Amino acid sequence: MKRLVITCGPPGSGKTYFATELARALRARGVPTAHLEADRVRAGLWEGNEEFEPWMERVARRGFVDLVRSVLSSMPEDSVVIADDTHYYASHRKEMAELASREGAAFGIIHVKTPLNTCLERVRDKDWGPPEDTVLEIAERFEPPDGSRWWESNVMTVDGRDPDVDRAVEFVLSLSEVSPGRDHVKRADPSSVDEVDVRTRRVLREMLSRAAEEGSLTPEVAEEANRIRREIASSLDDPEEAERELRRRVGELLGCSRG
Repeated sequence: MKRLVITCGPPGSGKTYFATELARALRARGVPTAHLEADRVRAGLWEGNEEFEPWMERVARRGFVDLVRSVLSSMPEDSVVIADDTHYYASHRKEMAELASREGAAFGIIHVKTPLNTCLERVRDKDWGPPEDTVLEIAERFEPPDGSRWWESNVMTVDGRDPDVDRAVEFVLSLSEVSPGRDHVKRADPSSVDEVDVRTRRVLREMLSRAAEEGSLTPEVAEEANRIRREIASSLDDPEEAERELRRRVGELLGCSRG
């Protein structure tokens, strides 16, 4: 069985160094391994542009997902594909899990966990890398893997300052396929995953902003509203349905808080 392994963690956490060492160790064991770096896709897209534009990241992400899909489908059996990117939203990781399931591949996540100050120091030392405020924003938005989600049932956490590569090799070789069921995977359109995530975040920001202006927003309500959004984004594939459900449930929550 093929295996798709993705990294997750903010910029500067050591994902690429770790993924490079993991690929080298797997090849030494005779395992055909492809290490794909999202930053290479970004660098090619951003080269020559003086300023970062949000559309560049969206295009880079779609290009990287397509690259992973193409390489995974072309690799021989019993091979490993390492998709090296931040994957900081749960929806990003879900999309990769669905991709693996459609290809009949095993799937796993390696969370490269590193103190934020270390990430910032590393990014400052790079010749090419994201601005510091981007690192801080991704670190703030990062959604840690949650084993209760079907696509995050195979997760390993490593210390980005001193990752245990040997243990990671054993983790990768022991991976099994994760799937919510074939009907779900066939129904899901990969392009809809990002749209659900982006749309629900936008709608929630608007609803919470209005509540804040009305003086009815508390930290507890905001936290619960964000939990509802994450639950909806991880369970619904249709953007329209996800938006309707979010407006309904968060609307009820805000109504109760006003009352």
